[in-house]
Amino acid sequence: DEEGRAVLPTGEDDARERVAMVTAGVAARIDAELGGLQGLADGVALALEAARLDVALDEVLVMQTRILREQAGVLGVAVAVEERLRPAAWPQGAPYTYRHDGQLVTVDLAARDRTALQNDWYQLPKYLDQPVWSEPHVKQDGIKRVTYSVPIRLPSAEGPVFAGVVSADIDLQWLDQLIARQPLGEGGYGFIMTRSGTYASHPIAQVAFKESVFSIAAERNDPALRALGQQMVSGKT
Repeated sequence: DEEGRAVLPTGEDDARERVAMVTAGVAARIDAELGGLQGLADGVALALEAARLDVALDEVLVMQTRILREQAGVLGVAVAVEERLRPAAWPQGAPYTYRHDGQLVTVDLAARDRTALQNDWYQLPKYLDQPVWSEPHVKQDGIKRVTYSVPIRLPSAEGPVFAGVVSADIDLQWLDQLIARQPLGEGGYGFIMTRSGTYASHPIAQVAFKESVFSIAAERNDPALRALGQQMVSGKT
């Protein structure tokens, strides 16, 4: 106060401070986890760029397999290149190695689905000319994941030319355990939302990936919750 005496925080101030510290710690843990896995895809892209795609397909498959064997948090790795730049020795244009029933399986995404390279994981890094994280999502196997895609660029007289994409599907199931372990006090709980306001992690299983802060606000006719959601997805506290 004005006389220099220490002022203890109120109950609400103390709760805010505690939640802010927990949030910062969780964010740092998520950044560290995803950043490390992001570096693996970046490394494959850099290796292909340095070799100007003059790499045997078997070597590409070895890189994909090594990542999956050494990193349990990676569900699959794809390397897809533009048809006009595909090395003649590559029988596959988009090899994807992934986990299936305890085994590592490789398929050619381009051969399996003609529209595979029209999806966001390939098109967004191509046209934005930068790495892209997808929205968290769930596939048919029920595993929560996020996809990181980094463009492959080759040098030319006119500047770097887009040649393809390296992508990695990353397991997000650990998020639920991370949030559940946080000391949020009696009756407190944590959750994670995507950029669009959809819950990616929530203590009620039926809410995650099925509801957003906005759908719940509409169901409850709660304009204050809607305003809070808008504030959060815009990057504010």
